Amino acid sequence: MTPLVSVIVPVYNGAAYVARAVQSALDQTEAALEVLVADNGSTDGTWDVLQDLASRDGRVRPLRALSGRGADVARNTCLDAACGAWVAVLDADDRMHPGRLERLLDFAAERRAAIVADNLRLVDPAGSVLGLAWRPARLPASLDAAGFAAANHFGRRGWTLGYVKPLVRRDRIEAYRLRYPPTRVVEDYMFLFGLLLRGETLHLCPEAYYDYVQVPGSLSRTFSRADLEAVIAVNDAHLAAAGDDGRLVAVLHERRRSIDTTLAHGAFVAALKAGRPAQALAVAMNRPAVAPLILRFGWESLAKRLARLRPRPAPAVPPSSVVETVAYFGQDCTDNAVIRRIAAFQAAGLEVAGFTFRRKKFNRNYVPSWDNLALGETRDRAYGGRLLKLAGACRKLVAARRRLAESSFFYARNLDMALLACFARRVSGSRAPLVYEVLDVQRAMLGRGLRGMALRWAERWVLAQARLLAVSSPAFVRHYFQPRQGFRGEWHLVENKILGPQLRQMAAPAEDPPGLADLRRGGRWVIGWFGTLRCVKSLEILAALAEALPDRIAVYLRGFPTETGLAPFQAVIDRHPNMLYGGEFFSPRDLPALYGAVDLGWCFDFLDAGTNSRWLLPNRYYDCGYFNVPMLAAAGTETGRRIERLGLGWTFAPPYRDSLTAFLGGLTGDKMTDCRAVMAAVPRRHFLEEDDTGRLVRAVFGNRGALPPRGGEGGE
Repeated sequence: MTPLVSVIVPVYNGAAYVARAVQSALDQTEAALEVLVADNGSTDGTWDVLQDLASRDGRVRPLRALSGRGADVARNTCLDAACGAWVAVLDADDRMHPGRLERLLDFAAERRAAIVADNLRLVDPAGSVLGLAWRPARLPASLDAAGFAAANHFGRRGWTLGYVKPLVRRDRIEAYRLRYPPTRVVEDYMFLFGLLLRGETLHLCPEAYYDYVQVPGSLSRTFSRADLEAVIAVNDAHLAAAGDDGRLVAVLHERRRSIDTTLAHGAFVAALKAGRPAQALAVAMNRPAVAPLILRFGWESLAKRLARLRPRPAPAVPPSSVVETVAYFGQDCTDNAVIRRIAAFQAAGLEVAGFTFRRKKFNRNYVPSWDNLALGETRDRAYGGRLLKLAGACRKLVAARRRLAESSFFYARNLDMALLACFARRVSGSRAPLVYEVLDVQRAMLGRGLRGMALRWAERWVLAQARLLAVSSPAFVRHYFQPRQGFRGEWHLVENKILGPQLRQMAAPAEDPPGLADLRRGGRWVIGWFGTLRCVKSLEILAALAEALPDRIAVYLRGFPTETGLAPFQAVIDRHPNMLYGGEFFSPRDLPALYGAVDLGWCFDFLDAGTNSRWLLPNRYYDCGYFNVPMLAAAGTETGRRIERLGLGWTFAPPYRDSLTAFLGGLTGDKMTDCRAVMAAVPRRHFLEEDDTGRLVRAVFGNRGALPPRGGEGGE
């Protein structure tokens, strides 16, 4: 498969951290990529790390760059070997959020852009968030060459836009025969400026999906006099190339003056350090523009010296049991997503103390396999009655406060559970971090009335208390948490993948249920809709398809109809001889039988059309992918885009009945065979959880390394 994106990573002596950067690229929701890592003559075992990464994932391509020649040679080595339609830059000590490339590709399509970049989130080496590089409201929507040069003057406060990490169409790079210049500083600026000088435009996304980390010994460095003189030479070359563009010429002259002033400040500091105050004074008098820099940096130096005089608190040492126990707050202990998440924590070696409600809508006889405190029974979307249940649960949590105080972190599914977890932390006196998990953005959260406003206010308060936001789809952050809730904190993607240890619980397919053989009769294509059958519109469309194509398709349904109730749901099925409802099922035990019995998977959802249904990535997407069942979904949704990019099936635009009828009426065995072949080539990690939960837990505790062994010593 030809990669859509080539991620290029230069590295020198990065054995301690390059794997984290590469893994952040491999974890992208846009899976059609290659990761080109050029080792710049490392002496610390970096090459061995890269070889190991490549042996575990074929998308990693280690390359040898000429040693001792700087990041420009390493990046150019990657560019020469790149095959993707787009090129993304990633430094070896940084990392990308899982949905970054997908978001930037969508952003580029919206803007019809060849060069896009996002904001930077600044983090320290331990992973603690320091803030954003630029205030989103002040980030320009787009920049030409003059605008970009103006945003990169020396000596200004804050971060210059030369630090952005762009996503660029490779055909533009090759058309202009561009490569990184042979300089040890501001090479990112010069490469990007070279594109803009040729008439391209940089489009900026205000959201931050790139974590910018500074690690001692990385390729980033401060400016020496020789560095600045090299920058002046390049700036002068740009002036010569600017021709009669008066605006660009003026901006480059101003930038040259800012570099000269920075040089003068360096000379002033060097004179003071050498004990020559008269020479320092002469520098300041000869170039009055240096005075603001002298005052600013002098004050910052004084502040640092005073800070060193203050007594430092002893560093906090994590206890040996850190990340061993999670207090899990769930809205329904019978929900498959809750069961899967708890099983994932247990598989990662964590103790789980459950504090869960129960909703008697399906899986009613399920008995939790973890240590669980039952908080009572609730109903879907019954927010008023749920308040009374939450009050009753608070009394139980007060009684369990000692148990809560022993937890290493709190994990809460949905807003009401997060509020309850915050109460539990308070009454237990715990300062353990909180993770807020959202697998659906409920319609109540989007309401314009007082209830919606109150719920969003409560959620913003929870987000302020939480160490981490966990979402099952990056679209929730992109379309709701950032624009609607103003969220700028750390988030982690926890997809609804099949859990590895659960594979042992899957039963071999048994005999078909009564009636399924009749559905297949005549060579019909069997469409499977499994899970929580909550979408009434899906039922209506499937019934219409069954009626329109009685000899071409059949529909097999399993799960529980939560919105219609069982009797009305069954009545629709009974009216169509080529539709069969087989009742509830247990996941993961019954999944092989279910997906082994169908040809196509129904991945449409219209319950909250335009919002949650457009943004979510449902369980059935991962189930279909794992069992190699081609999918049907709505175009323009997060699910639909994933399916299109990986070749996992087909997507449709409205009117859905008409487009689906036409497609299914002409579907051939060859089309199905071709689609299954493409699906079979997609790595299983896209549907099967590997170390996803381990990465989540490490993110909660600042990526401090591997999880400590249970019962053993913790630490880094």
